[in-house]
Amino acid sequence: YKDWGENIPESCLCSQEEEEEGKCQTVNYGNFLLNYFRQKKSVFVQNCLPLIMDSVTRNANIKLAVVFTLFALALLGLVLSSLMIYQMSVPVMFIDEPPAYQQLYNLAE
Repeated sequence: YKDWGENIPESCLCSQEEEEEGKCQTVNYGNFLLNYFRQKKSVFVQNCLPLIMDSVTRNANIKLAVVFTLFALALLGLVLSSLMIYQMSVPVMFIDEPPAYQQLYNLAE
């Protein structure tokens, strides 16, 4: 709350439930227009910047993991398709001749 000086925004003010959980502290708050009247307001103890940075870092890590996973899958697909193209371009040579045709049964009889 000290970052804002006397102009604490509404987003930094605590609700009744958060006060009971011990996340807040009571401070003297001066209104922007009426600086002569001091009020006591309940604000969050912890700054917002560490919470925002944790959220940004977590989201960046998730996005990087997805990007690297997709990159690894694309690289695997490239290698497998290259192997398939190579195998199709190399002529296959049979060492043994295929067996001669033999009639299995006679339909005329």
